[in-house]
Amino acid sequence: MSSMPFFFPCEAPEAREFFERHRPPAEAWLTELEDVHDPFIASAAHAAFCLLSSFVFSERQPPYDWLSFDVSDFLFRDLAEGGTVGMDGPVATFFDHLIEALQRFTDAGAIEAALGARLVAEMEEAREDFERFYDPDSSDEELEAIERRRSTTPPMSIGA
Repeated sequence: MSSMPFFFPCEAPEAREFFERHRPPAEAWLTELEDVHDPFIASAAHAAFCLLSSFVFSERQPPYDWLSFDVSDFLFRDLAEGGTVGMDGPVATFFDHLIEALQRFTDAGAIEAALGARLVAEMEEAREDFERFYDPDSSDEELEAIERRRSTTPPMSIGA
């Protein structure tokens, strides 16, 4: 895999530096998956894309720093607005890929070790709600309850 398709051209040096720190671990991971013919490589690439692009498309315009990353808002707001969870495979597989991407970024030093461990733990703690939230059989009431419980920003009115 020669080049990651999800790295956006960015004018700001801070953004370029941020994405370039994440390129090697993302490319190495996807190359490993490609080498073993993993059927869900697209899901893995999409997970890395979603994590990194959350910094580009955030309404809050955070700095390109994982300290500003809000796990709950990412899982239950940003991804819901994108509408692509489960696009390239099962929701549970996509969630596992989000965790793996964070771990790879942490192991490579793109995320400070203690912070990476905290972000992974926060994600793991949200696994059950995540899988229910993106289950097409979940009711609107259940989705709204999960969002109210998890999100740090006002609900986006799922049933509206």
